[in-house]
Parts: sequence; structure tokens; C-alpha cells
Amino acid sequence: MLGQEGVFTPILGTTKSEQMEENLNALDVKLSEDHYKQLDVKVKEIFAFRHGFQRDWLRGAIPYIFGDTKELIDNHRGWE
Repeated sequence: MLGQEGVFTPILGTTKSEQMEENLNALDVKLSEDHYKQLDVKVKEIFAFRHGFQRDWLRGAIPYIFGDTKELIDNHRGWE
């Protein structure tokens, strides 16, 4: 990540000094340009979702969540 543009804050969640040492040793790892390209592709695949996908998923799942009772619920939030 140090070779990438942008701002980031690593969070090292360790409970043992050996874990901290292992995490700090990762600073010595050098990635090639090809490695960065492969990582960029994978990150884009993992995080490739469009805005609102949760809402769209929920709309499709409502019949399975509520069954025949959806019409009986007071829709004070305005969801469909």
C-alpha cells in the first residue's frame, strides 16, 4: 500500500508481540507492477457493486421476508 497513491491508515490488531513483529515485517515486502495490477483487478471485482444494491435486493426479498403479511404492516418509512 505504501507504493499506492492516496491516504490510508493500517489497523494492526495484535494481541502478541510476535504478531506485531510479523505485521511490521510486511513493510519489507516489495510488490512488482504486475502484482499491483492483479490486486487492483481483484479489489475492483470484490467491491464492484452499484449504489443502492441493498435496496434493490431487499425489494426482491420482501415476499420471502414478510410472506402474505407485508400489506398488514404500517409503512411509515415509505419502502415499496
